[in-house]
Amino acid sequence: MPVKVDCFTFAKVFEDRGNGEAVLNHLTQLYWKNPYTPESTTETAYKAGQMAVLDYIINQLNEAHSND
Repeated sequence: MPVKVDCFTFAKVFEDRGNGEAVLNHLTQLYWKNPYTPESTTETAYKAGQMAVLDYIINQLNEAHSND
């Protein structure tokens, strides 16, 4: 069973520490884009999975800020 990590931990890792924001920006540029690949449903699904991880991280950061 995965360890529960609260939204504030995500904020500390990706916003409060020196390189976390740079890493998040890098991952966002690489993987947070339209996953649709017309030639391959498998590739579309793979890219959607990559994007889903970033969606989760960004949702956690948004939740942390909604509690400000």
